[in-house]
Amino acid sequence: MELLEGETLDRRIHSQPMPPVDVVDLALQIAAGLEAAHAKGIVHRDIKPGNIFVTTNGQIKIMDFGLALLATTRPAAASFDETSPHALTAAGSTLGTAAYMSPEQARGEPVDARTDVFAFGAVLFQMATGRPAFGGATLATVFDAVLNATPPLASTVAAGVSPGLSQLIAKALEKDRQRRYQTVSDLRTDLQRITSGEGSGIATGARPGAGPPAPARRRAAWIAALAGAVAIVAIAAVARYARPAPPAASTGAPIRSLAVLPLENLSGAAGADYFTDGMTEELIAALARIRGWRVISRTSVMQYKGARKPLPVIAQELGVDAVVEGSVQQSANRVRITATLVRADKSEANLWSQTFDRELKDVLDIETDVARAIADQIKVTLTPQEQQRLAVRRPVDPEVFQLILRGRAAADLGTEDALFKAIGYFEQALARNPSYAPAHAAIALAYGSLNPAYRAPKEVMPKSREHALRAIELDDTVSEAHAALGSVLFRYDWDWTNAEIEIQRAIELNPNSADGHELYGNYLLAASRNTQGIGELTLAHQLNPSALSTYASLLAGLLTTRDYDRTIAESRRALELNPNFALAYSWMGMAKNSG
Repeated sequence: MELLEGETLDRRIHSQPMPPVDVVDLALQIAAGLEAAHAKGIVHRDIKPGNIFVTTNGQIKIMDFGLALLATTRPAAASFDETSPHALTAAGSTLGTAAYMSPEQARGEPVDARTDVFAFGAVLFQMATGRPAFGGATLATVFDAVLNATPPLASTVAAGVSPGLSQLIAKALEKDRQRRYQTVSDLRTDLQRITSGEGSGIATGARPGAGPPAPARRRAAWIAALAGAVAIVAIAAVARYARPAPPAASTGAPIRSLAVLPLENLSGAAGADYFTDGMTEELIAALARIRGWRVISRTSVMQYKGARKPLPVIAQELGVDAVVEGSVQQSANRVRITATLVRADKSEANLWSQTFDRELKDVLDIETDVARAIADQIKVTLTPQEQQRLAVRRPVDPEVFQLILRGRAAADLGTEDALFKAIGYFEQALARNPSYAPAHAAIALAYGSLNPAYRAPKEVMPKSREHALRAIELDDTVSEAHAALGSVLFRYDWDWTNAEIEIQRAIELNPNSADGHELYGNYLLAASRNTQGIGELTLAHQLNPSALSTYASLLAGLLTTRDYDRTIAESRRALELNPNFALAYSWMGMAKNSG
């Protein structure tokens, strides 16, 4: 077992309210861990302070998944052990801790991810007030409190917690799970709004024993509380996104999300745009393979090519904390890339800038060097696998690389002719280097994109499978190959067990792949794992906020799962993005008629 140094959260609380800034800091980490577990279909069922470990460097570990079950599993009926005010037993084994159970879990009803949301709310209440949300001398009194009592908001406000955070806790503790946060992702989003100042603030009071802090001291306390990267490990679930610490050279809020704006073409020739746009895509791909942040998809950032919008406006539209700007200059067999990391707020602070000048055959190394430099700058903890991938040098035949970029530029147009043109470029690349795995993966995706709008599945899907398998055989770390194979297994072979394995592998290799999360969301909805499916589609939309096709998948999922209120709300937001989005009108109308 892993050696941990630190203490459990119940010892950290020790019957005293925690500083509100610490409550939010730890809560964000806990939410990330639960979100990862729920994405795997796992409900913990015993979230409590004793099962949350705080390491000496401030990282959270969610422990004891011994009671966890798949979200589709119905729990056994519960019987009560009156000798203990805490333990709830069923068939001789503990099913949970009564003081942190959701009402539905306490009644022995089927549970889903929302039962962990309720327990998380109880933990937040205890962190904020120093006392359990539901107490009593015996199990019967605790059980009665869980089912009937409502923890007073005044207790959190009295402890110095802002109204915004108090209301968040209250929503997490709703007795009716339909009125509770439906996913931990939604709860985490509200926590992030509070930390960014969009909510009602973090704290109304100071730390115990201290006077009211000056603004500079508040900033320093917040930065100190957020220092360190997240490594949430929990037997069956590892957090998909590690939460990065704030940049060492800045006193601003921590950077958790990035957008690479279209790089500027300094090569002189307009025909070189395909190369510059391709380098933008390569840089996005290199950054996206790191879990410690959210990276916006190429589809959403390319709309800003040539735009002269202020950075804060772009950041607000994309929902990011920082942007990467830069330029590309190609000359003969050399390429020069300049990249700058800019905080995307009113300060527009320049956090880092560097120029890379390499031979064209080493162009892929530039992207990994930029990704590593930015990770170092904002103190993102890289996993051993990420460190290993970034350390690999990847020389490439310049002609092969340029054929790949031309093919991707054609494929982005999405028409039948353009897709076959793209396949032609990729096949030329393979003619020069038959063992180049990314070219096989690109062909697999292109053939998959022809299905079913342009060509019959039996004509193109076997070819997609063939190239995906060849790419994986050559290089198992190519995310796109696993995504293409997962799509074939899901939509053509009907081999759903192996489809999920391949899709999950694709996301593991590229945690910020909007296409991967969208594919997985549609798979989960088809498998009737609705809560997870909507979570994946929501994440896909966050990673690709301007793509109407991704928004369409989310809206269709919300409608089919009968979440009519959110269907209407998201449809209205989609129409703000594009008033001519016909499907949004259709789905909003159906939701209004059904709700």
